[in-house]
Amino acid sequence: MNERYDLSNKPVKGVTMSGGKAVQGGVRVKLPRGTGWDDLAKMSPDDIRNKGLWPEGFYPLPHPNQNEGGMLFPQFHIDAVKEQEGRDLARFDLDFLLPDAFLPEFPPPIFLTTRPDLGDVSQGKLVTLSNFFDLFNGILNPKQLEGMRLLVTPSRSSSSTPPGTGAR
Repeated sequence: MNERYDLSNKPVKGVTMSGGKAVQGGVRVKLPRGTGWDDLAKMSPDDIRNKGLWPEGFYPLPHPNQNEGGMLFPQFHIDAVKEQEGRDLARFDLDFLLPDAFLPEFPPPIFLTTRPDLGDVSQGKLVTLSNFFDLFNGILNPKQLEGMRLLVTPSRSSSSTPPGTGAR
């Protein structure tokens, strides 16, 4: 990550997310040594390709242990879910690598486009199965509440089901 990106904490002065967390500024992709953005702008795509100057930060970030993807959570998210629901989202095999400064504020605010007058309807709380009804009752209709319930209900992944014990 550090070879591809500038991950230093450089917040934009006076620019924050709705909850007050600073927004990071600037281009963070590192360029090949001796190359500047103006140099690349003057080159054709073929020249950039032929000279091997395409910035590494624009390539996908494959993980040797997880080719097909998977969920990784920052530690503050793992801690919040464990405290509220007793579920541990930590992985034994991989760690979350992005610095907290580059992540959105947590818990994320929820703004309803149909009701901007309500502001952040999550009230600064992590929405879980145990609190979604209290947060959204009277704001969402019954069908929307059921949809929210489904979104916050933990699902059991097929990898956690022992072989031969699938649903019958």
